[in-house]
Amino acid sequence: MSISEKDWKFMEEVASYFRSTKDKDNPEGSIRDTAIHFDLSRNKVRKILITTGDIKNELTEEAEKMRREGMSVEAIAERLGVSTATVSIYLPYMDTIKDALEPTPHAQAVRDYRAYQQMRAKNQVQKKNMEGDTGMADTSWKDEWIKEKKLSYTVTDTRPERTTWDDADELRDMIGDPEVLRLFGEAQRVMTQQTADDESELAALRGKSELTEEERTRLTALEREYGLFPGSLGHRRAKELEAVSGERIPFEPREVLHLHLELTDWLSDEKKDVLRTHGGVKYGDNISRDVVVPADIPLYAVHYLIQRLFGWQNSHLHKFELPEEKLKMITDNRVGMWAQYVGIIFRSPYMSEEDEFWADDYESGSFKNWLTRKYTGPYLSQCHGEGYVSCIHDMQAMFKDVLQKRLYYILYVKYSEEDVRIVSMTPVYDADGKMNPEPTAEWLPHGEKWVETVEFGDAPVMGLKGSHERGCFDLIERLPVNCILTSDPEEITGENMLDRIGGYIQRVIDAKVDSPNVQVYPEAFTDRLYYHYDFGDSWVVKITVSDDCEDLVAQGRITQEQLDKANIKCRELYRPVTLAVDGEMVMDDVGGVTGFVDFLRTINPDLTGMSAAEKEMAKAEKKETLEWAKNVQSWKKLNPMI
Repeated sequence: MSISEKDWKFMEEVASYFRSTKDKDNPEGSIRDTAIHFDLSRNKVRKILITTGDIKNELTEEAEKMRREGMSVEAIAERLGVSTATVSIYLPYMDTIKDALEPTPHAQAVRDYRAYQQMRAKNQVQKKNMEGDTGMADTSWKDEWIKEKKLSYTVTDTRPERTTWDDADELRDMIGDPEVLRLFGEAQRVMTQQTADDESELAALRGKSELTEEERTRLTALEREYGLFPGSLGHRRAKELEAVSGERIPFEPREVLHLHLELTDWLSDEKKDVLRTHGGVKYGDNISRDVVVPADIPLYAVHYLIQRLFGWQNSHLHKFELPEEKLKMITDNRVGMWAQYVGIIFRSPYMSEEDEFWADDYESGSFKNWLTRKYTGPYLSQCHGEGYVSCIHDMQAMFKDVLQKRLYYILYVKYSEEDVRIVSMTPVYDADGKMNPEPTAEWLPHGEKWVETVEFGDAPVMGLKGSHERGCFDLIERLPVNCILTSDPEEITGENMLDRIGGYIQRVIDAKVDSPNVQVYPEAFTDRLYYHYDFGDSWVVKITVSDDCEDLVAQGRITQEQLDKANIKCRELYRPVTLAVDGEMVMDDVGGVTGFVDFLRTINPDLTGMSAAEKEMAKAEKKETLEWAKNVQSWKKLNPMI
C-alpha cells in the first residue's frame, strides 16, 4: 500500500516547519521543536525527515541498502547489532509499510485527551462570555506562567534537559510495546482494576447516610490513599489535578513535598510579642515559611530558596547539618563510620573553597531572578568536591595521616546525667612518636571531668567537632530533599544503611567516574535539618517535611483549591511555590533573630511617656535605621510569594 497523497502532504508540512527552525545559531534545525509543534514523538519526526531527505544518517543508508536487498527488519537489526525498534526509526516510510503515519493507540488516546481538554477550556470561555461565571474550573490563572515555564526547559550546566511525556512515550517506543507489556502489563492491569474497585467502594461509602465504625475507618483510608481529603498534596492524584489544570500534569517532577522553614532561636515572651506585634507573626513563635517543592530539589537549591524566602542576600557562609541524635544514629557514634559516609551524606573536611562556592556566580542584574534560576529544576550539581570517588580519596589520605597517631585522648565533662560533653579530642602521640600528656580542663570550673583513650576510628563522632578548619558534619548539598528528609523516619543504624545502598556504592566505585550523574544517595532517615547562615549573626532555620498540608488548611491559611494550584504550578514550572508566610522578611547583618527584634522595636518606637526631646531622638533613630535597612540591606516589607 503506497503512502497516500494526504500523508505526503503532511510530511512536507513537517519538513517545511523543520527547515524554518534552522538559523545561524542552530544550522542543524530542531527536531524537538518540530515534534512539539505537531504533537508528535521525536522519533516519528526523525523518520519523516529521513523520508523527505531533510536529514541523513549512516545507519539509514546501511539499513536502506539491506532493505532493498530483501532483508527483514529483524535481520537488519541482527546484522547491525541494534534493536528492531531502532532500525524501524531510521528507515524511511516506504510503500511496504502499511499505515505508517497512524498513531499508536496510546498516542491517539493522548491526542484525544488533549483535544478534549482544549475543547473543554474553549467551551468554558464561551459559556462565561455568554452566561457569566458557571462555576466550572477556570484555567486562565495559568496564563502568567507562560514565560516562566521556559526557564525549566532551558538547558544549562546545572539544568539538564527536562523529560516530557513525549520523551517517555519515545522511550516506550524504543523499548517496544510488546516488551513493555511483558514487563509491566500484568502489574498495570492489576493496578487499574484495583483502582476501579476502590473508586466504586469509595462512591458507595460516601453515598451512605450512616456508617459503621469499620466503614468509617475504611472510608478514611481510601480518601487518604487517593488524596481526597482537605490538605492533600503529595497524595493528590493526577486525575484531580488535571481537572483543575485543564491539561495533563507534566511527566516530571514525579513527586512534590511540603517544606516548613522556621527560624529557630530561644526567645523570651517579650521578644515573641514584638514579632507578633510588629513582625507579622500570627501562627507560631517565630518567622516561618511553608512551601511546596519538587521532591528531588537538592540542598544547594534549597539554600538559594531560603535566601529568597527570608530576604537575605547570599553574602555570608552557610551549611546544612543534622540534629545531633540523628548524626550519632547514622554514624553509630563512631568516627570510622562517619568516614564511610563522607561523600554520601557528609562533605569532606578537605573540600576546596572553589568547590564550596561553585554555584555563586552572581555578577549583576536582578538578584531575585538569579535566585529563581538557582532553585528551578531539573537539577544537576557541578560541585566536584562532593563526588563520592573524590571523597573516598580524601578519607584514605585522612586515615593515612593519623595512622602513626591513631590513639586519641577524649576529654569529657559531665554537668548532669543528661548533659555529658566532649571537650577535646587530641592524639596520644605527636608526629615524632613522643607521648603527649593527658589533656586537662582547669578552665572548666564545674562538672565532673575524665579522659578516655581510644583508637581514632572508634572515637565518638562528636570528638570531630572543631578538629578541622572546615566542619566535618556539613551535609553534601547535591543531596535531594527526598533522599534525606522524611516525615516518618526509621531508626536505622549506619551499618544497616550501608547494607541497603551497598550495591550502588560498588557500582560507583567500579565505574571509576566521578560524574554528577553517577553518585551514591542514602535513604531518607531524618525528620528535620538545620540550615545555618552567617555564623556571626547565627541565623538557624529548622527544616521539616510532610507529604500533605492538613495543618495549613485546618488553620484556614490555604484552601484545597489554592493548594491544588500551587501543586500544579510547582510541577509545571519545576520550582518551589510559596504556600503560606508567617512573619516579615529579615535581612543581613542585623544581629540574628534577637537583633531583628531590636530592629523592629527601633522602627516602631513606643513614644508613650517620652519627653519631646526623647520623642525626637526616637524618631531620628527610626529614620536612620530604616534608611540603613532599605539602602544598605535592601530590606523590604513584602510577602515572599514565589
